Amino acid sequence: MITLMMHHNKTALLIILAMLTFSISFGTAPVKIKGAFKNYKNPHVYLFRYFGPELFKIDSVKHEAGQFQFKNKVLERGFYKIGESDQQSVMVLLGEENLTVTADFSNLASTVVYKDSKENELHQQFRTFNDKHSTEINALNKKAQALNYEQYNNPEKYNTEIVKLQRSLDSLNTLQRKYYRDIISQNPNLFVSKYVSMFNFPDTLRKDNFFRAIDFTDAELTNGDMLTSKISYYYQRFVNPNLDDWKFAGVEVLKLAPAGTKNREVVYLTLIRLFLPYDDAYSKTLAKSYDQEYPNSVFPKKVLASLPKGAPGIGEAAPDITLTNPNGKQVSLSSYRGKVVLLDFWASWCGPCRGENPNVVRVYQKYKDKGFTVFSVSLDQAKDKWLAAIDADKLIWDSHVSDLKGWNSAAAKLYGVKGIPQTFLLDKDGKIIAMNLRGESLEAMLKNIFGE
Repeated sequence: MITLMMHHNKTALLIILAMLTFSISFGTAPVKIKGAFKNYKNPHVYLFRYFGPELFKIDSVKHEAGQFQFKNKVLERGFYKIGESDQQSVMVLLGEENLTVTADFSNLASTVVYKDSKENELHQQFRTFNDKHSTEINALNKKAQALNYEQYNNPEKYNTEIVKLQRSLDSLNTLQRKYYRDIISQNPNLFVSKYVSMFNFPDTLRKDNFFRAIDFTDAELTNGDMLTSKISYYYQRFVNPNLDDWKFAGVEVLKLAPAGTKNREVVYLTLIRLFLPYDDAYSKTLAKSYDQEYPNSVFPKKVLASLPKGAPGIGEAAPDITLTNPNGKQVSLSSYRGKVVLLDFWASWCGPCRGENPNVVRVYQKYKDKGFTVFSVSLDQAKDKWLAAIDADKLIWDSHVSDLKGWNSAAAKLYGVKGIPQTFLLDKDGKIIAMNLRGESLEAMLKNIFGE
């Protein structure tokens, strides 16, 4: 039963790969791409290409009643998209040959036709084969699930039937491997063969033979999501579903990709997207490392700009805060630029906050004349309690602000505050240099800053 499910997952992934992969490699001669689109509303037809999972526009032409042509283009062979957007477009595989493609945009899924292209013909056959293979695997899994009742009530029957299903499964997987290998051996010069070879796994697939060295050195394999899909399947098959193991696996996969290569860029892009739903802070850390390694690449900057802002971290500029002080005046955090600032989120009802206040008062009195101050943001809702706590704890600095919205404080949401006390230490340029320092740790940091 477990084996059946594992093979089912593999097959399902391969079908997704067949449908979604876009790959490119350098061509040597110009090709013509023409076509006819019905029910196409946009005045322009766009040509898109991929770098790993990233899609970007490379050309456009106007069409006449749906007829269009990209003339004499020297393109990298591989998978492209033609249409008006990522979703509303046709996938094409471009190699050494000219291509004609037709489609009805009112029903793209079943109307795409490629002409005069062995690359696209083979790729369509590959997709059809995988669709059929998946259907057959699903049928075996349903039979296996139906036998669960017999496992305890009639073990002999269960074992007999499971052996039969396993033989059927082995036969299907053997047929699949043969089909893949036939494509590769019979079409050695076509890009579709290189594509299929990425998923032509050994008969005995293990963690240590899953990747090939060429996966991380052949630049052709970066111009699409093939490597992305292969890494994702590696995580599914061989990595325990917890963040610590995922992070360790990510480090190991990055080691496989030589520095400065396009393949390493795609590994970064893949891992950033892989972690984003589960740990956006780690995705941001990966994106920063990517940007540092590839300062001239547009992709890490694009990715960084697209990531959720989340809570600011060490090394980042502190987002500005403008809130009302006890006298009703608007006060901004940025107005204290030029000083070392402890941005302190607290509240009168917070016992740990009140317990830490004497330490904050002590370091304020010690370093205020050297350029240190405190910017206190209260998560109180009652103004009288807020002011009473300021007075009782002798919080003598003048930068106290609050919108009196408690946990709905705009400032708290901006800084991702989910518990208090929470502090951010800002340098004179307004960058965050430390977080959540308390007592002696805060004093030691200020002592270092002010050179005592």
